[in-house]
Amino acid sequence: MAGLDARAAAAPPVIWGKHDLSFELSEPEAYRRDVPSARVYVLDAGNFALDTAADQIAELVRVFQHIPLTGVPCHFAAVVSS
Repeated sequence: MAGLDARAAAAPPVIWGKHDLSFELSEPEAYRRDVPSARVYVLDAGNFALDTAADQIAELVRVFQHIPLTGVPCHFAAVVSS
């Protein structure tokens, strides 16, 4: 269970579709401000991001799965466009 706690402390990725009409593009920035350890990715996708950006999302999840379980959160964010 300790590994699970450390992974949770590492803040899972937050993946945003920049063409999602349900959310404002200012929201990822607010998330970054409120959760400094968050890994926020804004993809060139819409509401159904898995339909249009599945490969990118799968890679982001794979990266998250390989975070060393030290309990030390990583602080970074990126905008990914294709």
